[in-house]
Amino acid sequence: MQLPDTHISGGYIRLFRQLLDSDLFSKPPHYLKLWIWMLLKARWQDGQGLKRGQLLTSIKEMQEVGAYKSGNRLTGKLSVDQVRAAYGWMRQTGAIKVADTTRGLLISIIKYDTYQASDSCGPHQNPDPTRDTIPDTTPEPTKERPEMLGIVRESQQMSTPDPTPDTTPEPARTPHHLKEGKKESLVASKTRTLRQQ
Repeated sequence: MQLPDTHISGGYIRLFRQLLDSDLFSKPPHYLKLWIWMLLKARWQDGQGLKRGQLLTSIKEMQEVGAYKSGNRLTGKLSVDQVRAAYGWMRQTGAIKVADTTRGLLISIIKYDTYQASDSCGPHQNPDPTRDTIPDTTPEPTKERPEMLGIVRESQQMSTPDPTPDTTPEPARTPHHLKEGKKESLVASKTRTLRQQ
């Protein structure tokens, strides 16, 4: 029996659940998008004049990171100020170092080795087992409050049509009512004609 090919080309990065509790998650969405993009673009080993955890980029390239497709049109390109604010914040928090070179911006991810090392965590450790479990909030029918059931029953009765139709004849109209009805319909038809013109 042949096992299916589970190889995914392009490599991978590690994302840790503590990211959910970080200040990054309270920032605008493009901060997170830029951070993940930097992790994906950084060298995973030394080469091409860069060290592990470094990437060479430009503000223009980072502006494009924010773009997304709306139909067939590309939109959402980040402004220069948005890019500078995002990588400036990452720089202040100590997540990255930025150096301006003749080839562009050299970004070094500070703790790249700590978080991207293959031995930095055990096999799929989950330090908070409650994070993956979803509590069952479905109420049991026997525990519902009687007054709530009464409200539901009343609303169901109001919305359910009566199975026995009302056969009470409508009161006969007097000629006076008929004349008023004709006047109302004449006024309504004249109003409609005026609106159409």
